[in-house]
Amino acid sequence: MADSGSNQVVYEFEYPGRGTVRASVSEFRGKTYLDLRTWVENEAGELVPTRKGVSVHRDYLPELRQAVQALANAIEPRELEATAEPARRAGAS
Repeated sequence: MADSGSNQVVYEFEYPGRGTVRASVSEFRGKTYLDLRTWVENEAGELVPTRKGVSVHRDYLPELRQAVQALANAIEPRELEATAEPARRAGAS
């Protein structure tokens, strides 16, 4: 997203083999946006944004929270099963 105002990175993490994922808050034309985007190093070694990501108006923060919680809820049962499965096998021997 083109930025004519401020841009504050609030969180980032490495995504091995794909770059850095950054969460940021930006101002554009007097409105606040939330951005979650993949950044990569250019030839000069600087991090630059890619087209892979999403930028939404701040009014959508509740929906973003719900989406992240839904993702966590979707994988937690699988993680619990994967963790419990070796213990069940060990107990069965």
